Amino acid sequence: MRRTRREPGRERWRFSGYSSITSLRIADETVYAGSSDDYLYAVNRKTGNIRWRFQAGDSVNKIAMDGETVYAGSSDDHLYALNRKSGDERWRFQVDSTVETIAVDGETVYAGSLDYHLYALSRKTGDERWRFRAGDWVRTIAVDGKTVYAGGGCEDNHLYAVNRKSGDERWRFQVDSTVETIAVDGETVYAGISDGLLYAIPVGSDVSR
Repeated sequence: MRRTRREPGRERWRFSGYSSITSLRIADETVYAGSSDDYLYAVNRKTGNIRWRFQAGDSVNKIAMDGETVYAGSSDDHLYALNRKSGDERWRFQVDSTVETIAVDGETVYAGSLDYHLYALSRKTGDERWRFRAGDWVRTIAVDGKTVYAGGGCEDNHLYAVNRKSGDERWRFQVDSTVETIAVDGETVYAGISDGLLYAIPVGSDVSR
């Protein structure tokens, strides 16, 4: 079968929402787009045609997914779990401010919020398993082995290592600014912060795989 040649830099299609596109994820034949117009859109990857849309109560800022579920964090103080194919709501969980970051690992969904908390929720039901309070908003999350790593905002300036099962703090490491991003390789956690520094911090044998 002969394939149609696609010229680099040429538009294939465009999808017109009603406001800023804030977050994107791709799975199979669908592009998932969160928007500040309060919707999460599922768009056909080949044609740009809309498959479905889900309306939250405010801007959809963050998206994560696993298996048949897409998770949407909104400024309406909710985390939504939606059927990836239909857009039907499976469950929702309310926090006290904007959901800033989401991570999914195993049977747990982790959500960081501007309300200073890291939440661990059941992936299937949305029931809360535990919550951990940081010193400011939780900007970013990474999960590795037995530990969840969370970065605190500008009034906190800490990287936290939190027990994945209990939510208890294992240790914290102070930096000079907001923790913007985290990556883990099993032995070392790397933290990039807003003042331009990248830290490499040993995780300890008791918290790694």
